[in-house]
Amino acid sequence: MDTVLLFGAGAGQLPYLRDFRARGLRVCVVDRSDDAPGVAEADDIVAVSTHDDIAILERLRARGLDRRLVAVACPATGWAGVAAARVAAALGLRFASEAAVLDVLDKQRLWRRLEEAGLTRRECRVLGAADDAAATLPAVVKPSRLGGTSRGVAYCDSEAALREAVARAASMSLDGLALAESFLPGPEVKLAGLLQGGRARAAVVATRSFGPGPLGAPIGLAIGPPAAGAADPLAQLVDVLEAFCRAAGLQDVVFNTDFILAAGGPELIDVDIALGSFRGLVLDACGTDLAAWHTRLCLGEPLDGPLACGRGAAVTYLWCAGGDGRRDALLAAAVAAAGGGRFVPDPALMQGATVDGPRRVGALHSAGDTREAAAAAGRDWLVNVQARLDADGDHVRVVLPE
Repeated sequence: MDTVLLFGAGAGQLPYLRDFRARGLRVCVVDRSDDAPGVAEADDIVAVSTHDDIAILERLRARGLDRRLVAVACPATGWAGVAAARVAAALGLRFASEAAVLDVLDKQRLWRRLEEAGLTRRECRVLGAADDAAATLPAVVKPSRLGGTSRGVAYCDSEAALREAVARAASMSLDGLALAESFLPGPEVKLAGLLQGGRARAAVVATRSFGPGPLGAPIGLAIGPPAAGAADPLAQLVDVLEAFCRAAGLQDVVFNTDFILAAGGPELIDVDIALGSFRGLVLDACGTDLAAWHTRLCLGEPLDGPLACGRGAAVTYLWCAGGDGRRDALLAAAVAAAGGGRFVPDPALMQGATVDGPRRVGALHSAGDTREAAAAAGRDWLVNVQARLDADGDHVRVVLPE
């Protein structure tokens, strides 16, 4: 029977696994964890790392599975995409090329692709830990190659801060290098959806909110009908995205991108080929499950479009400082303040994605008539969580939007 190779068997991959099986296809998952949720539902399992393309190919060929595969699906972010590209190329299956995936994951390659295509106005310097850390200030420093995370990103407005940030980012990067990009001010938004044949078949814009500071913790993400009179940059953002994808050779992928709405026009600052929180947001706002669309994309089937948001939907992240050892108190306050929203704790509660500073506890999914109303419900929730902690005499501080 025709089989799909699915990278990952975690909770985030379950909708894809189930949709493929509902179409009458067998699913072979790649996951080294025996207790991953999708392992029990899969038809076949390759129990190795999703990053190990050599071992994956060896196991597939040894069991004759390579001859039954009709598609490769990788709804995860990070370096699994490189392994998926290599496996697909070796077996003659549809997937983005390794070079195109690296143009997204490797931030130095991403910036160069943008520059070559005439799609950026930022300056960028590539620096090692021992280099003279000189760059146009203010600057944003980030690891050159880390693979789908935002760790090590810092805003620098002095030479001392620049030197410290470059040393830290270079030490974290897999290639020992850091990027120092000139800072471009402006509100930040996301554009996410699906690309087929190099065109955005479905795309939605999300507004973003952050904690204090130029690069504060990302707190909110909201989509849906805008409030009356609010500008909609969708067409401009799609034009820039499609131009980048032509330059990178991306044809049939999901995308999740970051833009700055600068004075001279939108600036594309980051690209990912995974949907992340957008799947849930689009389901809440549009009643459309993008997992099903993604499986069709992997199989080469034509997509519907565009997406139509019937209401606003938002996800608001709870970041706390001073909360070590206060897991139960934080969870209780978050749930009690949720009101009509749905609170989802982070799987690695209180571990966080940052080395220093606040740690992320979980997220509230809220709704409203517009994206602004849905986002406001999330902000009110954060304020109410802090009020409950204060009433209990807890010293935990919630990070609120600017």
